[in-house]
Amino acid sequence: MDTTTILMSLQNKLPKKDPLIFTDIKEKFEALNETQKRDFVSRIALAKLGSPALTFWVGSFLLGTLGVGFFMAGDKVKGFIWLGITIVTYIFSLIFINSAFVNVFTQIIFLALWVTSMIEAGKILRKNNYNKVMQALTESKRV
Repeated sequence: MDTTTILMSLQNKLPKKDPLIFTDIKEKFEALNETQKRDFVSRIALAKLGSPALTFWVGSFLLGTLGVGFFMAGDKVKGFIWLGITIVTYIFSLIFINSAFVNVFTQIIFLALWVTSMIEAGKILRKNNYNKVMQALTESKRV
């Protein structure tokens, strides 16, 4: 098994800010024997690593106001919190429908939270993907 090919296939699914992540995965992968490497590749294929691009564009950008990005990233608690924020925001807007200032202020805060959540959902997904890769490496080492 070629280490470079494995790392390139995982490159877009793992955290980008920390280059030590790839060094760590590379060292652990190269320490495996051929049977363990094949086992790792099959475990990664079955691990269902999430797609950061899909989570961003569909989950966070298009449906982010409903918390879908967090649900796709695997963080159900934040997904439900975001869904609650959305419901409260709409109720608040309906209550103060005649107050333009309150509605504009509420929508600005909502927009800022939405942009922040788009970034956060991707980070959570990449971290969960990394944890799945490390778990697959650990389990393959036992084979």
